[in-house]
Amino acid sequence: MTPAPRTRMQGALWGARRLDRAGVAAPRAEAEGLLAHVLSQPKHACYLEPDAPLTADETARLRSLVARRADGVPLQYLTGTETFRGLELEVTPDVLIPRPETEGVVDAALRVLAERRPAGPPVKRHQQAAVERHQQAAAVVADIGTGSGCLALALARVRPDVVVYATDCSAAALAVAERNARRLGLADRVTFLCGDLFEPLARAGVRVDLVVSNPPYVADEHLPTLQIEVRHEPESALRGGVDGLHFYRRIVAEAGSVLAACAGIVVELGYGQADAVGALARGAGFDVARIDPDFQRIPRVMTLAAPRPLIDAVQRADGNRRGRVLVPFN
Repeated sequence: MTPAPRTRMQGALWGARRLDRAGVAAPRAEAEGLLAHVLSQPKHACYLEPDAPLTADETARLRSLVARRADGVPLQYLTGTETFRGLELEVTPDVLIPRPETEGVVDAALRVLAERRPAGPPVKRHQQAAVERHQQAAAVVADIGTGSGCLALALARVRPDVVVYATDCSAAALAVAERNARRLGLADRVTFLCGDLFEPLARAGVRVDLVVSNPPYVADEHLPTLQIEVRHEPESALRGGVDGLHFYRRIVAEAGSVLAACAGIVVELGYGQADAVGALARGAGFDVARIDPDFQRIPRVMTLAAPRPLIDAVQRADGNRRGRVLVPFN
């Protein structure tokens, strides 16, 4: 049996060796992250006080966490946190772990919002009625399938003048998102609704200017071949149907129930899905305004815009009740 590590540095080195044998891609960094979590200290605590002793309880906790990580449990579920656009978010096995690629959805959404209207004064949902709040807002945005709340919260932080809604069919996921909102001081800027895609928005009579989403997009046949870490994430946040396009079909088909104004949609794409999603969008009356690559140059984020006839139809149905001129973007 391997001797128990006695100091912080020994703990980090022991953990790194164990994770390296298990095939973890960055064993040293992840061992240091687990040790920092055990100690409730900065990640590089082992370098600040390398000879500081580990208590028996700290050693036992480190061993347990390293063993679970070696078995494939994602680091973020073990530490309970992940950073997304500078926001430290709580993550649990009830939510998908936010990825760096998904930050591109926020970038695209902010670009759309900036083209429509520059940032204005903050709008807080507890200070006024919904109708008044919507009239004063620069835009109304809905994050569909919010999970941890990463998209909704990132947008609410950068654009406090925007009214943000976030939906998810999982009550457990929404509980995580709401805790993140409270901890980040953004609870008064995001309204969370439980339900299937647009259904809770339509039920509440909410019209939105922009939809953002990172929908499940893994084809059924590919689920068993995913990395072991990914297979620990909620299947409902991954499974995209037989061809991986199930939720894209629904989004472009059902978005009209809630879209107003610019009638825009920004979605994350799975690998190799740009052409198929673009065809679905055009078939539903949307124009593909832009496709942005991720840091590996893979097409990752698609921005959809409604053409003038669809906007006119939405305006007639909505009665332009918010008193704003509805304009397309491209």
